Amino acid sequence: FLTPEGYYTKEEIDLFPLSKFEFKNILNVNFDIDDLYDGRPHYYLQGWCYCNDSIVMALRDVAYYDNYVRLVEVDLSTQNILRETYLELHHANSITYNKKDNKLYVAACNTINGSGGNKPKNDIFIVDYTSFTIIDSILPSNLPVDHRIRSVCYDNEEDVLYAGDIYDMFVIDEENELITETINLN
Repeated sequence: FLTPEGYYTKEEIDLFPLSKFEFKNILNVNFDIDDLYDGRPHYYLQGWCYCNDSIVMALRDVAYYDNYVRLVEVDLSTQNILRETYLELHHANSITYNKKDNKLYVAACNTINGSGGNKPKNDIFIVDYTSFTIIDSILPSNLPVDHRIRSVCYDNEEDVLYAGDIYDMFVIDEENELITETINLN
């Protein structure tokens, strides 16, 4: 598995905790040995979020040769994979959950440009949590040209969708695909 310190085998990673959420267990339990090659992981973690009693995570293929991610839901109590699918969510840099409407929002962030490199992609994909299918996307028409959408967050108490760039947060009007407010974090 890839960590900031480098690659570790399943045996090595059991020797230390990766975080207080113990991703080492979630990522170790029930992933087949086929997910490893040359002693390295076949996937690495991108965006993730809590949904009810589970974690939904986007796993990118280390080769990064297309715009598909492996979307996986893991039960928090058993650490078993509940379901998984492959969706064209591009880099899937960030995921958030809207409890009321039962939707996942995914910040694409980057897309493969066909020559092995990537370029910015500012879409926010909307995934139906129940069916794990893409049902829509949002691309705010008034996103400033010098900004990107790199992250998303849904405030379930206030019923507000936020997107983020490096130094700014945007309040997103989902229905009209507009930024209604920019909050500078500097």
